[in-house]
Amino acid sequence: MKFHKILKIVAAILGVLGIVYALMITSTGEDTSEAVISQYITIAYVTMIVITLLVLVFVFKGLAGGDIKKTLISVGAFLGVILIAYLWSSGDEIPLKDGGVLSASGSKWVGTGLHAFYLLTAIAIGAMVFTGVKKILNVNHYGKKVSTRSKCRVYGRHCFLALDLFLSNHYYRKG
Repeated sequence: MKFHKILKIVAAILGVLGIVYALMITSTGEDTSEAVISQYITIAYVTMIVITLLVLVFVFKGLAGGDIKKTLISVGAFLGVILIAYLWSSGDEIPLKDGGVLSASGSKWVGTGLHAFYLLTAIAIGAMVFTGVKKILNVNHYGKKVSTRSKCRVYGRHCFLALDLFLSNHYYRKG
């Protein structure tokens, strides 16, 4: 718990420093020298490195205390998606608007990122639809679980009512 408090204090100090430096940059205006900007960029890099190291420490701390098998399965599934996206993307050189050329490797990695995004989005939407449909089919209006037999009876009745309505409308339209 003591370590958590120290990290909160460090995060607050970094936040205040960020606000102070942002105000200093905006208040100096156009005549800011390159040396001052270089200092701010160095401070930004140091802050990013400190935060990245803290994140890695907590990730590994969580891995050591949690179920490593589930974590490795999740990481393996993610790497599988990246591999599928990499194999799916093409690596053609692409001319850029400024006259340069995007290399085949760069093009392949950009395509990999896009395809991985599409795959992960499709997986997330599919999981939401699946759990929603599963929840609808397993629970009645009162929040109680429904047996398979009564589900078949209810859905069968709905199908027959829909079929009857369709046939009666179809019959009366022709007649």
